Amino acid sequence: MSPTKMVFLVALLSLGSSTTGCVRRELIGFDDHPSKQLTAMRVRVDSFHVFWNTHEYVFYSCAEQGDRLVCKRLCGGASDVECPTAMEAGYVAHANIR
Repeated sequence: MSPTKMVFLVALLSLGSSTTGCVRRELIGFDDHPSKQLTAMRVRVDSFHVFWNTHEYVFYSCAEQGDRLVCKRLCGGASDVECPTAMEAGYVAHANIR
């Protein structure tokens, strides 16, 4: 195999392994507001990839609208407020929690 094909193959495998993975969401807790019709939810989102795992704690504010519970994400995503996250690769872990 030529060196150019080998470099292309390694780059393709690296890209593929960084975009594939499984996601698991777990409801950590929820609390109703004492005087308003609001519910606060805490969700742990675990993403498992080939070479690393990420863990994010996402906070939501939810309100009842008829028979539905409509939730707004309070951190991460398009928000300018980061959610607490941790990333691990091998035996090393990094967190943005201070």
